[in-house]
Amino acid sequence: MGELTALAEEKRVDILCIQIHHIYHENVHIEMKDMGKGWVLAMSSGTKNTVNSTVGGVGILMSPFAYKSLEYLKKASPRILLVKFSGNPPPTVITCYSPTNCSPDNEAVNFYSLLSDVIKKIPQHNIKIICGNMNAQVSSIDSKGFTFGNRTNRNGQYLLNMT
Repeated sequence: MGELTALAEEKRVDILCIQIHHIYHENVHIEMKDMGKGWVLAMSSGTKNTVNSTVGGVGILMSPFAYKSLEYLKKASPRILLVKFSGNPPPTVITCYSPTNCSPDNEAVNFYSLLSDVIKKIPQHNIKIICGNMNAQVSSIDSKGFTFGNRTNRNGQYLLNMT
């Protein structure tokens, strides 16, 4: 059992979303890794950059209890993983990782557009939990609430446009 799994077990966390795991697996849509004691890690692969380093990758660590209630996993993209569990109402968890603000604009547009589409396809009665590194800053003026940033960046604007 790894450190992350041991910590999740100690803190009684059944579902832990992971962004930017830097693990590459070739020709595998979603890798399921046995973490020991019934814990399972589902991951989409990171991608290789121009210098062959692995970047990105998202995953979800599930306790034995959560894994038993798993209905399905869906990889919407290397940056978006959707997991639905049984329940009444059924919870749907999305773990995601947005391109940074330094990335080309079309990458961010495509990410937020796909994320929005994925969210819209979840039935209204489901509980929706979105966990992600959005690489976004939203100002208190734009959010009309408490934030840490004093300005909204590009990804922050895309995030606001989704709501």
